[in-house]
Amino acid sequence: MGINLMTALIIQGNGQDIKCSFGGPAKDNGKYCGWISLWKDGDLHTELLSTEAIFDTAMAATAYMEKLVVKVRSLDLIDPLQKL
Repeated sequence: MGINLMTALIIQGNGQDIKCSFGGPAKDNGKYCGWISLWKDGDLHTELLSTEAIFDTAMAATAYMEKLVVKVRSLDLIDPLQKL
């Protein structure tokens, strides 16, 4: 799983519109994947980031993604548009 600058900036700048969730269980291994999504006006706008199905529980997948959001929001990112 990789994360690009645009995705990180979207996560940093959209407060409560960023939601973490899970998918699964996967048919092949019975594990869950994690999701980070952008919501607008109460509706799903776009999926931003997901993992492979590696988590034993839905709760573990969601918790991991929530920790990832906290970590991304703690980064000191420079908005490239500010340099224009």
